[in-house]
Amino acid sequence: MSARVIGQRLTFAALASSLVCIMAVGATAADALNDESSEGDQPVPDVVMREFEPRDFTAQAAELPSDLVEAIERDLDMSAERYLADAAAAKTADDVIASLGDVVKSAWLDGQRLHVSVGNRSEQAAVAATGAKVHVGDALFDAVRAARSQGRVAFADRQNDKVIPIEADFVGGPARSGDAPPEANSSTQTLSGGFGYVIEESDTYYRCTAAFSGTSSAGQPLSLTAGHCLVSDSEPLDGPINLLDLSLQDGTTDETGHETEGDTHADDGNGSLLDDLTNGLLGTEDPEDEENEPGELLVGGLTVGGGDSAALVEINGEARLRPEVAAGGGDPEQSAGLSIYDSMAPISGAPACKSGITSGWTCGNVVAAESTVKVGGDDVTGFMFDACTVSGDSGGAVVVGHYALGVSAGSTLTGTDCGDAGQSPQVAIGYRLSGGDTNVASLYGDDWNLSVHVGAPAVTAPVEGDVTGKKPTFRGNIDAAAGSTVVVTVGGHEPVEAVVRADGSWRVPIEDALPPGRHNYTVRAQHTPSPSTRETESETVEGTFEVAEVASLVVHTPAEGDTTNATEPRFFGTGDPGARITLEFDDSTTSAVVDDDGTWTVSPSGAERAGRFEATVTQETRSGEDEVVLENIGIVPGAPLVAAPEGGVEADYAIAGSALPDSTVAVRILREESADTIEDEPNVGEHVTVADGEGRWEVELNDLAPGQYSVNAVQAVDDLTSERSATVQLHVTSPPDGHARTGELDDDLAETGSRVFVPVMVGIVLLGLGTVGIVAFRLRGLRWR
Repeated sequence: MSARVIGQRLTFAALASSLVCIMAVGATAADALNDESSEGDQPVPDVVMREFEPRDFTAQAAELPSDLVEAIERDLDMSAERYLADAAAAKTADDVIASLGDVVKSAWLDGQRLHVSVGNRSEQAAVAATGAKVHVGDALFDAVRAARSQGRVAFADRQNDKVIPIEADFVGGPARSGDAPPEANSSTQTLSGGFGYVIEESDTYYRCTAAFSGTSSAGQPLSLTAGHCLVSDSEPLDGPINLLDLSLQDGTTDETGHETEGDTHADDGNGSLLDDLTNGLLGTEDPEDEENEPGELLVGGLTVGGGDSAALVEINGEARLRPEVAAGGGDPEQSAGLSIYDSMAPISGAPACKSGITSGWTCGNVVAAESTVKVGGDDVTGFMFDACTVSGDSGGAVVVGHYALGVSAGSTLTGTDCGDAGQSPQVAIGYRLSGGDTNVASLYGDDWNLSVHVGAPAVTAPVEGDVTGKKPTFRGNIDAAAGSTVVVTVGGHEPVEAVVRADGSWRVPIEDALPPGRHNYTVRAQHTPSPSTRETESETVEGTFEVAEVASLVVHTPAEGDTTNATEPRFFGTGDPGARITLEFDDSTTSAVVDDDGTWTVSPSGAERAGRFEATVTQETRSGEDEVVLENIGIVPGAPLVAAPEGGVEADYAIAGSALPDSTVAVRILREESADTIEDEPNVGEHVTVADGEGRWEVELNDLAPGQYSVNAVQAVDDLTSERSATVQLHVTSPPDGHARTGELDDDLAETGSRVFVPVMVGIVLLGLGTVGIVAFRLRGLRWR
């Protein structure tokens, strides 16, 4: 399909005999610095913020537990991909804040935008260099701190610019029941974090949730939980403690074939004890000090009060703990687990999800990075978050993406159902794994080490059979924490290392030239999380590739049939260093030169385009040419524009708008009084038309009954359909009279979905009665994935 560029006309009122020049200059936080602080070199930050695209997390999102995805969509109203992208931004923000140190007075996230307040202007430059938005002073932070000094609990509502007081009490500890819940044999199971356990004492059963998997300094599996789970009325519980069989609570059958009632959202359990259950005893001594039966659950390191709420649960026997969290982690078949990569410090605004045996996965946001509250009369210092947390969920894991945030220690919600929240703010308190002065890391030291997942590195270049230059660049992705180390070894050469980025990507250039021929390589990854002193290492990946005097042309992205929203799609690949790469795409020819590391990037020239295209990429070297042809590269059209009418209109109204030239436009009209279209009423429903050669379209609406309507549209080019446009309101005030009136539409067509970047400087010269406007702009493309 040929490219067409939609022109835009700028009209200005004439000014007699005058010359006006208007310059728009982008301002940054550093511009506000005083003269003294702006002198000298600008600071070079150790870590900088960046924007993460949801599409870069498509593969990771597909691996998330289905019940967690459901909670993300239900509670956060976002996709799993967006959640992981925002979580990556939160982890990066955590690293930025840590690198800034005492400069930070307060910090919070608004989506992926990091805000940092400082105490004086001289500290602005260091923060601005990281890409964060800088504030001098923070009135909300000061107000919250003043409330806390008076013994009140409050947090800053950044969206509404106000302080929210918490009047309700925080309640923690286990859920109580007089009925025996189903229990499981824990001696040989492999468990995820998130499993439930039950303590029996004085004919009462206390249920709670375990959080994260870890090990002792000797390598013994230990699961972290809340200290308040093992306390009742300020006294430690000392009855038998057993693994809770959540599979029997979900309406399955026990060993006798009797069906259980299956209600994990109630305080009482149902079903009989398993015949082969081995009861354990709650103890606070080192498990090595006495012999215990296989399957016993033992507790050590119980600490409650003074800001702390934590305990360690050990399963005596051959049971193993996976480095993941599941809602119902007591049964590997109940729920897929969320792999844990590392821990991070809480930051206000970060999306947080929690796992519990009563309410399962629920999600919300961190509302305060640090707060001290009373839970059962004991001080707990940690972070506040607003994900639903009810009785029995205490002790469960709180995560941001794949990063462990803390342990749920208490909540203001006293019911057993998330529907009991009511109108007042309902928040929970989490005991931190890291960050601040009071946390798991400082409490236990080497006595508890967080277990993490470091996946096998996936090598995307060079792939098996590739022919590279003498200094190839290895690239790939990995399921591991940001900051993990990837080690690449080619043959007998010295290993080279790279650091994993927050989106899981890594890149390792080979700096020493390799001789021509076939080479073997190995790739592995390693990471030491916090809290831990133990390094976790991945499996080793092996492969081969060939080095030639002249590297062959390889196009890594896009592949045939790929689609993107970018009108200037990014083509990326490898070739021979110094060779010229030429791209022919939609009547556009552009070129680039292969970098010294053997990589190249090229995009077609800017144009308003959509549909299916053929791309030809050519490499020119001293020994000849290579050519790769890619068919059916798709560019999805942007949403069309629907012109919004001013005020009420009559029934015989013609809706107009702009779209890509010659595209098919489908206009949807709905009455506001009904959620569905009214099929028997004329003109209510879908109307299809075709935009003209200038991109204009129009739909006449005769016989439209008086009332309020919503109107939006999509456009299609080839087999690709845009997202739906913004909805405009149409208020019909009178019955039809047979004469159609067209909605007001400017002569200049609006942008139809392309993302437009206006450069920082615009010069406008007005001479005499004539006016000339010059506006430079370019369409910004998106990366292929």
